[in-house]
Amino acid sequence: MNTIFKVTMITIISAFLLTGCLSQSLPEERLPEYSVISVQLPGFKPQRGDTVSWLNDLVIAGDLSAEIEDLATVEITARVQQSLSDKGFTFIAPANSRYVLLAALIGNMSDELLDEQKQLLDLARMYPMLGGGAYERDMLILALTTPEKVGDGNPLWKAAVEVYSADELNLSKAAKLERLDAAISQLLSTLPDMI
Repeated sequence: MNTIFKVTMITIISAFLLTGCLSQSLPEERLPEYSVISVQLPGFKPQRGDTVSWLNDLVIAGDLSAEIEDLATVEITARVQQSLSDKGFTFIAPANSRYVLLAALIGNMSDELLDEQKQLLDLARMYPMLGGGAYERDMLILALTTPEKVGDGNPLWKAAVEVYSADELNLSKAAKLERLDAAISQLLSTLPDMI
């Protein structure tokens, strides 16, 4: 009986300590952490000067503030396009491009996705999981494919970067853009080297 009592007490204390750890707020020193995952089809070797165009506007899914959505639409599009240009891609009109680019920003997913958001995300099956749960991190997803492959679920390259949201810290616009640049750099570092 003494052993059963000890095991029960250890279990209760462990559960209490674990619950305390899970309920703590995110420490500021963890904010710079990024998590990146990418997948590319074998044989995908972009060449310097290859043409690319946006398939659609940035898809925004989740409970993000209007300020974040406005900033994201302008800044993510511009920064991704500039970074890809720096790597050697040339942006042109959609009708003549070799590749098309899709992008999505996913935040807290407590609401249902709109039909157009589901359709755009499904074009490249760009998301790992979009249930109704809340996420601790925001996620930026990019996919690069050819116009013929749009919708087949197997883009030539897709990548996602997760970064802790810092909305509650009231960062300056410059600090937010610095974090965005770092996240985009991490994400695009997974593209194959251009030949």
